Formats: sequence, structure tokens, C-alpha cells
Amino acid sequence: MTYSLKISAALLPIVATLAACSAEPETPKQTGAHAQPAHHYYLNDTSVSTATQIDPAVAQAVERFIGADMDANVQLGDSITFYETGARSAERMVAKLHLVTDYAQRVPVAKTKVIEAQRASAARVQSEGGDGDTNLLLTAEAIPFICTPRSTITFITDGVESGDYSAAGALALDAPVNLPPPTSDSLLAGCKIRFVGFGLTANAATGKAELLPAKPLAMLRLGWMRFLTQAGVMPQDVEFISTL
Repeated sequence: MTYSLKISAALLPIVATLAACSAEPETPKQTGAHAQPAHHYYLNDTSVSTATQIDPAVAQAVERFIGADMDANVQLGDSITFYETGARSAERMVAKLHLVTDYAQRVPVAKTKVIEAQRASAARVQSEGGDGDTNLLLTAEAIPFICTPRSTITFITDGVESGDYSAAGALALDAPVNLPPPTSDSLLAGCKIRFVGFGLTANAATGKAELLPAKPLAMLRLGWMRFLTQAGVMPQDVEFISTL
């Protein structure tokens, strides 16, 4: 049984947060390690289960999140890369967008391009249908993420892995989500990891978003936290954002 997400009410907190973020300066002065260029990755889950591009209200909230996140965290000299994740295919390992910010291509320009890439990805899902699997583990293992200070990896997904290991199957049995361990204990070390739309699934009948009930949502979060800390991510650098 799932709970219908009340979109209009749920959007209010993120709107307030995004308004505050928009006031951040484009190029804050940093010293030491934080002056190094950072790498920011956005990965859109194109599987049929995720609601982040199926429900228009959620899709718009995701775009606002991306804009506010880039305003707050991207500096000139940083790189931004956009991928799709879903099916187990070579196509999902090729970046849809890669750019480096500089004085010719400032953060507002880069932000527009990333949001356009997210919108185009969502449009493909809506017109062609989503992928049958969610292979987030493959993405984490196969894409050569570069984790320097301030680097971020943002998964735009419900987080319900359904590739070689099925988190959906475990949750259906009310069982713990035991994701296979990473191949390296430093796989994602140094990066900040965010899941946007975590636990927010698509209702095939209504086309609207539904949030997993509290218990399976907590079990899914615990499963991912275990995997990420085993991959070298500090617990304080992991964020699960369910309500948009």
C-alpha cells in the first residue's frame, strides 16, 4: 500500500529553500582545497518506476532543485556532467551533457543547459516509455566519477534498484534492502551524494507521484547508506530528499 503524495503542499518547503538559495553569489571566494575545481554530476533515472519525470509537478520541482543547487554550489571553473541511468546499456554510460564553467560560460548559462538536458530526458521517457530496469549500482561502479572537495553526485531517482539485485523485490517481502557491496572501499570517497525524489514512485494508473510508506522508505534509505559508506562516502555527505 502506498500513500499519495500531496504535491501542492509538498512543494512549499522546497520553494522556500530555493528562494533562499537563489541569493547565493556565483563565485564565492574560497581558499585551500575548496578553491580547487569541483565536479558536479546529475543523473536522471529513466526507468518506468520513478516519478521525477512522469508527474509534471514533480518534474518542475526537480528543475527548481537543480537551479538552486547550481546557484549554491557551482563556481567558475567547475565542471558539470549530465547522465541518464536506467537500463543496463552502453548508452547509459555516455554523458548527455558535459561542460566547464568559465567567464564565457558562466553558471547561469550552465544552469540553463543542465535544466534543458533534464527536461529533454524527461520528454524522451514520456514519448518513448521508460527503461524496464533501474541499474543505479551499475552507474555507481561504471562511471568514472572524480571526487574532489565540493564535488557532488545527484541521483534524480526513486532509489528502488531493480537490476541484478532487486530492492523492489526485497521491499515487497518486507525484507531488508541488502545491496551488493561496492567493488572498492574508496569508490565514491570524497563526493557528496544526494538522492532527489527518493522513494517517490510513479502510479501507472494515475500518472501521479506516490511516496513509499515510512517503513519501506526507511529500509531503502538504510540499504543505500550502507552501500555508500562502504564505498567511502562519509555519512554526513549523504542526503535523501523525498519530498519535493
